[in-house]
Amino acid sequence: FKSCQSTKCPLKTISYENFEGMKSLKTLQLRKSQIQQINSGVFDDLINLEELVLDSNMINFIAEDAFEKLINLERLHLGFNQITVLSFSLGKNLKNLNIFDNQVTSIPKGFLKNCQNMESFGAYGNNIISIPPETFESLKNLDSVNLGENDCINSYFYKHLEFIASAFIYDNFRRLNHDIRKKCASEDY
Repeated sequence: FKSCQSTKCPLKTISYENFEGMKSLKTLQLRKSQIQQINSGVFDDLINLEELVLDSNMINFIAEDAFEKLINLERLHLGFNQITVLSFSLGKNLKNLNIFDNQVTSIPKGFLKNCQNMESFGAYGNNIISIPPETFESLKNLDSVNLGENDCINSYFYKHLEFIASAFIYDNFRRLNHDIRKKCASEDY
C-alpha cells in the first residue's frame, strides 16, 4: 500500500496492530472516525509516511512520542478534534501542520523548535491566548501562518510575523473586544 483512506469508520481506538508491517505507506487518512486517543507506538511501523490526516475525529489526547518514528512526515492534519494541549513532539521534516478548530489555549514554548522545514502552520478556530514571541523566529521556510479566530492578545508576538508572506490573524481579540464592549456599556459617556 502507498495510500490508505478511511472515512466515517466507527474506530474509537487505533493500535500498532492496525498498521503493523505497512512500512511503504506514504499517506494515511482517518477522517471523520471516532478516534479519541493517539497512544505511543501506534505509528511506529509507518517510517515512510509523508502525510497523516486525522481531521474530524474526537481526539483529546496525543502521546508525547506518538509521531516520533514518523521521520518522513511532511504534512500533519489534526483539525476539528478536541485537542486542548500541544504536548507531542514533531519531526524536523514537517512542512505543514494544521490544528484548526480544536480547543488549544496556548502554543507551548519550543513546540515548533524541531520543525526547521515548516512552511505552513494553521491554528485558526482555537482559543489560543498565549504564543511565546520566539515561536516562529527560527522557522526560515515558514511562509503561511493562520491564527484567525483565536484570542491572541500578546501583541509583541505579531512583530515576528513580518517576514511571513501570508499571516492570517483575522477575528482575534474576541475576548478583549467583548470585555471592552462590556466595560463601555456599563459606563456613562
